[in-house]
Amino acid sequence: MISGTRFRAFVRSPLVTFTVIATLALGIGATTAIFSLLDTVLLRPLPVHAPGQLVELLSRYPGDPE
Repeated sequence: MISGTRFRAFVRSPLVTFTVIATLALGIGATTAIFSLLDTVLLRPLPVHAPGQLVELLSRYPGDPE
């Protein structure tokens, strides 16, 4: 719980309070968005019946260095 003295300090400086709250909200939102993207792209299994049977047809492209 916030003590009375700290609460009064927050009320006296609303710009600082807003900046702190906005920074926290943006940080939490960005972290959530990045994790959601990574979860979708990297962590979930492929939506195929037999992912172990997938093969790569072309591993090198003409003109690529060895």
